[in-house]
Amino acid sequence: MSGFPFLRHAATRVAPALLLATVGTQAIAQQASMASDRVVATLLAGGMSRLAAISAQQGEAAPSGWMPQPAVQDAVINDRLISGFGGKLPGWRLQGVQLALAQPVMSYRQPDLMPGFMKAFAPAPTAPANSFVMPVRQVPALSPPAPRSGQPDVFGSVALPIARTALDGKWASVSQPLSSRGLWSGLVHAAQGAGQLRQVEMVNSWVNQRLRFVNDKGDDWASASQSLQRGTGDCEDYAIAKMKLLEAAGFDRRAMFLVIARDLVRQEDHALLAVRIGDELMILDNMTDRVLPSSSVGDYRPIMSFNAYGRWTHGYRVTPPQKVQFAAR
Repeated sequence: MSGFPFLRHAATRVAPALLLATVGTQAIAQQASMASDRVVATLLAGGMSRLAAISAQQGEAAPSGWMPQPAVQDAVINDRLISGFGGKLPGWRLQGVQLALAQPVMSYRQPDLMPGFMKAFAPAPTAPANSFVMPVRQVPALSPPAPRSGQPDVFGSVALPIARTALDGKWASVSQPLSSRGLWSGLVHAAQGAGQLRQVEMVNSWVNQRLRFVNDKGDDWASASQSLQRGTGDCEDYAIAKMKLLEAAGFDRRAMFLVIARDLVRQEDHALLAVRIGDELMILDNMTDRVLPSSSVGDYRPIMSFNAYGRWTHGYRVTPPQKVQFAAR
């Protein structure tokens, strides 16, 4: 280069320019690489338009007025966002799509077309019969049968007539009629003009108040006159006195029964008087002044009954259980 001085002079002028050009080229390349990286990142983020991306790759600056587009609401299916599925579907992105699946409301109820005034006459709906077990027929509750006329069917029992008992001697000693004269004559006279129920109530309360209960250990039966004059007696003495007072007042002898029973509460024997009024046997008990129908008393189990025309023991009806019906297939 020493032989060409003009070249040396030109080189001194061109070298800085080349150096600047080289440095500038490297800067531009680095700037372009950074711009390219931004473009790629922006495209992957989905935030730059295609036109801006092409311009950036060609070395042009992005438009100064460019703003990132607002994100469109993700699609909705059944009120739930599906943004979580975006990463699992490459190459797909739903923008501005709104999907809604509404569950239809199904109704299987048949419309009621029957007028209101006819519903009272329509039969009640019944459940369909099972293919194997037949429906059980409704059986009405069995009420205790009414006592038979002339029979002491007390407390739901069935009176069975018998010829003799071990108590026949005691019954014979107290079965004579009561004299019309005595301290009871006023009661008998007042009861003669009353109805049957009133007669029974008057005699029951009068004897309960007149006699004082004394437990007879020897189980002796006293006549009505003896008990009333003495003022004491056992449960059978109360019942015998009431029977004879009603008999003196004109009550039907066939409709009165001296009942020997078992007290299920106190677990001991007891005696009381049962009288028939209409279709019901009414109970006269020294435990209460109330005269109650036999069907409403459940504390006693009858054993034996007496009156002037017969003697009875007591049993109970047995209802066999109904069979379960099965359909043959």
